[in-house]
Formats: sequence, C-alpha cells, structure tokens
Amino acid sequence: MRRILCALAAGALLLCCGCQKTSDGEAARYTIPTAFTAQLHAEQGTLSFDADFSIDENGTAVTTLQSPEALKTLEITETADACSFRFLGLKLETPPTLLPDASFAKLLYAALETVRDSARCAVSVQGQTVSYNGMTPAGDVFTLTLNKADGALQDFTVSKYALNVTFSDFQATV
Repeated sequence: MRRILCALAAGALLLCCGCQKTSDGEAARYTIPTAFTAQLHAEQGTLSFDADFSIDENGTAVTTLQSPEALKTLEITETADACSFRFLGLKLETPPTLLPDASFAKLLYAALETVRDSARCAVSVQGQTVSYNGMTPAGDVFTLTLNKADGALQDFTVSKYALNVTFSDFQATV
C-alpha cells in the first residue's frame, strides 16, 4: 500500500511541476501563433464533426461546425470570460464555468491558454514535431502537438474524455 501511495505522489508531483525549459530562446521558437485559422476534425466518443476554427489576437476563439449536416453553421465563440452559441438565428450566452467539463470548446480553449502561459506543461521535441503535455486549470490532462517550423497545430488529445482532434489548413493570421 505504501508503494502505491508513493507512486501516486510521484505521479502527482510530475504533473504539477512547471514547464520543462529547454532554454528561453529555444522555448520561444515553439510558440503557437497569436492568431490563426484552421480546419479541424474532432472525434469525441461516438460524436464526430468537422469545423472551421479561428482565434484572433485578443484570444477570441470561434468554432463553426461544417458537418454533420444537421449542425452545419453552429458557431461557438469563447473568450476567457464568456461563451456563446449561435444556431439558426438563436444565440445563447453563458459563462465558461457553466459549460460541461467535457465540452470540446472549453477543453481546447483551456489547453491553448495553458500552453501560451507556459503553465503546467512539459515540452518535448521529436524531429519536426513539438509536443505539449499539460494540465488545464480544471485538471484535465492533454497533449497538443504542433509543427516545429511554423507552429501549425497538428493534433489535440484529452484521453479522459476520448477527445481526438486533427488540424489541417493551418494559417497564421498575425
């Protein structure tokens, strides 16, 4: 029993440690662009969808679903302190704290903010891929990978919620 507790404590300590610093100059090379657009394909459990995703220089993220057809044009807008949903002329606004923990928009926004703040994450580089393994402020463990050369997002995964996202057509806008 004591060994199990020691192993759990060691695991918790590793997750709570700050970012793994390579060097300040080298870490800065692997940043995600401040503003960008991308296409994404997400799978979460049995749900699968395609969407346009953008984030502007002020940190406002917009996800517009393109498929499935029944949800085409559903738009989710998220900032640090607000979230809104637009669909068929209706708009619902809510604070992000009221979104379900497994919400795709909430998880992706929190992960991007965590990586940008260099908080609660570790950075590893393999070939042309940079991987951020981190934890959101809510305690959700994630992996976010990007292209080493241009910061283009490639994949985002949150195993706890069976969420897998693949990015394509990434374009920095600032």
